[in-house]
Order: sequence, then structure tokens, then C-alpha cells
Amino acid sequence: MSRAATVESDAFDKTFAIAGGKVIGGFSSLMRFSGKTISEHVLEIATPLIRGTRTIQSLAPRIEAEITDRLAHIDDQEVIFPCRKLDVFLVTGANLTRSDMQIVSISFFPKQNLITSGTETVAANTRNRYFVRGEDKAAAAAARLLANDRPTKAQPS
Repeated sequence: MSRAATVESDAFDKTFAIAGGKVIGGFSSLMRFSGKTISEHVLEIATPLIRGTRTIQSLAPRIEAEITDRLAHIDDQEVIFPCRKLDVFLVTGANLTRSDMQIVSISFFPKQNLITSGTETVAANTRNRYFVRGEDKAAAAAARLLANDRPTKAQPS
């Protein structure tokens, strides 16, 4: 006889800091696998790399490759393949400093029998930007809401 899952807590921190705040991150969709939260996976990967890494452009692909591999090897009893969707955001400067702030969005998703990923990097100081990620229906609804909520020009009085 199966029983419904219970909610342990509705408070779940989806943010993390690497190297004392050199890189600030967050994630959406999948929250944990293989006994670790996404934050724990990213920190486990990034912490040894950050010492020898000088730019976000060299750190992000290494995180992307390792998370892709880990998602591909989850036991199907834990997370079925179609639900292995994850979005990770990293915010830092190009040279891992506070200047020249950039946002790196790494998306992981199942495609056929592989975990596929894609990365987008935007400079935070050049234009306003938002990323809509997460569960497909919720992300589509949020994108529609944001597209329809454009500020209007103030009318002269």
C-alpha cells in the first residue's frame, strides 16, 4: 500500500556562495539527488577548482560538465530521466571579482537518452535582463506575465 509523501518543510534555500562570496549562485527545478542538494554538488565541484581558476568563463564549463555527468548517472529509482531538469545561475565578475559583473545561466535537461546542457552569459551592467526557468508550465506562465507587464511611458500632465 502506497501513501502520499509528506512535506518536511517549505523552507529550502536555493542559493549558495563559492569561495567566501566570490561567486554567488542559485538554482531551480531539481533540488537534490544522490543524497546531496544542488548547492552541495556545485560546492563540491567548484571549491577545489576555484583556487586555480581565474575567470568565470573557465569555471562555468567545468561545473557544467561535472553536473551533466552526475545527472546522467542518477539511479532511475531516485529521479526518473524526464525529471532531470536543472537550472544553475552563477553571478560574479569576469575575473571572479566584483567588477564587470556577469550572470551565467546553465540549463540541464533530458533530450532523447542524454542529459543536454546549454549556457548563456550576460553582462549585468549592460541591460536589464531576466531568466525564466523551472518547471515548463510555470516558466511559460511567468514569461507571459513578464512580457505583458511592460512599463508604460509617463503621460505629461
